[in-house]
Amino acid sequence: MAGGPTKNMEEDKSEKIKGALDESSKHNSRLMLSFLAFELYIAITVILTSDVQLLIPGSNAKLPIINVEIPLFGFFIVAPLLIVIFHFNLLFNLVQHYKKLDEWVKSTDSKDKLLLPPYIFNFVILFKERSINYYIFKFIIWSIYLSPLLILFYIQRRFSSYHNLYMTLIHLILIMADAFLIFLYWYRIVHPDLLDTKYDSFKNIRSYHSEKGLLSLRHSRSIISTLVFWIIILFSVLNLLILILLPRVDAKYLTKVKPIKLFIPYIEIREKMLVESRPSDEIIQRYLALGKSEDDAWCDFAKGLNLQGRDLRFAILDASTLINANLREAQLQNASMWGVDLRGANMGGAKMQKAQLHFEKLDGAFLGGAQIEDAFLSLASLCGADLGAAKLKGSYLNGTDLTAANLGGADLRGTQLWDSSLIGANLNNAKLEGADFMRSTLICADLSNSSLEGANFLLSKLEGANFSSARLGGTNLENAEIFCADLSGAILNGIFFNHIDKKTHINFDKVIELLESKLPNKAVSFTFNPQKEFVQRIKMAAKKCRNIKQSSFSSPLYSTPDKFINIRKQLACEDSKIAYRILDQNISNDITTKKFKDNILYHINSKCSKILTEFKNK
Repeated sequence: MAGGPTKNMEEDKSEKIKGALDESSKHNSRLMLSFLAFELYIAITVILTSDVQLLIPGSNAKLPIINVEIPLFGFFIVAPLLIVIFHFNLLFNLVQHYKKLDEWVKSTDSKDKLLLPPYIFNFVILFKERSINYYIFKFIIWSIYLSPLLILFYIQRRFSSYHNLYMTLIHLILIMADAFLIFLYWYRIVHPDLLDTKYDSFKNIRSYHSEKGLLSLRHSRSIISTLVFWIIILFSVLNLLILILLPRVDAKYLTKVKPIKLFIPYIEIREKMLVESRPSDEIIQRYLALGKSEDDAWCDFAKGLNLQGRDLRFAILDASTLINANLREAQLQNASMWGVDLRGANMGGAKMQKAQLHFEKLDGAFLGGAQIEDAFLSLASLCGADLGAAKLKGSYLNGTDLTAANLGGADLRGTQLWDSSLIGANLNNAKLEGADFMRSTLICADLSNSSLEGANFLLSKLEGANFSSARLGGTNLENAEIFCADLSGAILNGIFFNHIDKKTHINFDKVIELLESKLPNKAVSFTFNPQKEFVQRIKMAAKKCRNIKQSSFSSPLYSTPDKFINIRKQLACEDSKIAYRILDQNISNDITTKKFKDNILYHINSKCSKILTEFKNK
């Protein structure tokens, strides 16, 4: 009899706990499903975010289903923040739910799972370890535990292609915050022995993790989940470190380590029309009616994207159209831009070291002061482009069309320009030491006051070119066509030639007729008009050459192989890129070329071994 009231009190307590547990199960079930649906929604939105959206500053993210657009930056800040907040809410409620469940299990003899509401977290505590049900439910629950961390990492990784250091840092902080929530709460949910109130203390929960939790991989109660947890943290930190190192460390050191190279985030856009607005149909029809092409209408009226200062390192933009784009001060190092249409683009001060620019259309583009060292511009079209003071040292411009281009004051040391067209180009005051112009056409080009020591003009066409006051020491003019070339005041000591073609029947009027129409009639640079300057340069050369029957350059005294080699030796020891290009040049026949190269290489090896090491690495 004495035990009756006590038993009733215990049953009442059990019923109250059961009622609270049932209510908690319903609430947490809805909460968990809402959280998973929210995670899925965010993940789908991030997946649907294209690289074009990441390329364009100020673009919007389109939310699926509801079709609402919100600022991309705002989405990538708010979405991960909400995930962390909702995850905290879920984890905290689950810990409280598990405390109720643990109390109910202790207060009743019946542990029949059929008495519990159908909520997944109610059953794990009842299944015996090593049973198949236990491991199935454990797998599902651990997947739920890892999903927020994985989605947060995916958000960070996806947006890191934008190369915004501060945003990537914010994402890392949110990942660490979510990891801290897991550290505090998750093990208490899946291991009932941690529901004791003593583990409400951070000190005690940390001690537990040190012994057999997240801080002890060897003795962890769940090695796989602990390993995945730390891998996500590691890669999140690595993601940030790569963005920190990209502008501070030469890319060649990062790309040497293959895993790091694969992990470098970048934008990939191929064969896309990337303009802010296209010319109207009325304008296109008017151009066609005037006998002009649709391309002309695009070049004159398409509004280009504003990508000024954008960090596009390692970007892939192959075969895309960026007509009239503003790329001033853009970071394009190691970018791949095969066949990109950049006509009319403003690329002043852009950095394009080691960029791949094959077959690129850059007619009329402005690249004044651009840094394009070690870049590949082979077969690119740069008609009428303004490259004044551009840095092209060590670049490859084989087969490039530079007709009427402005390269005044540009740095082209150690550059290879085989089979290129520089008709009417301006290279006044350019640095051209060691440049290789083999088989190139420089008719009426202005090379006055330029530094041409160690340059190679083998088989080049130099009719009407202006070399006045240029420094030509150590230059190779073997089999060059130099009719009517102006060499007044030029320094000619140590040049090399055995045969020079001094006569030609070039028709300068025909040159203007054939090439003037292909030059852009609208210059991005207001100080440079390619059509006007080209015609003036050709007409001046024609006037000067009208009564000349052969070049004034005829004295065999200038052909001095010893001086030629000595000047090249000196140049080779000044810069590794010049040394590399000098040793790569074809001077004349194979025997002469090999003799000169062996002589210069021996000098480098004995006098400037540091240079030898540098260009061997190249």
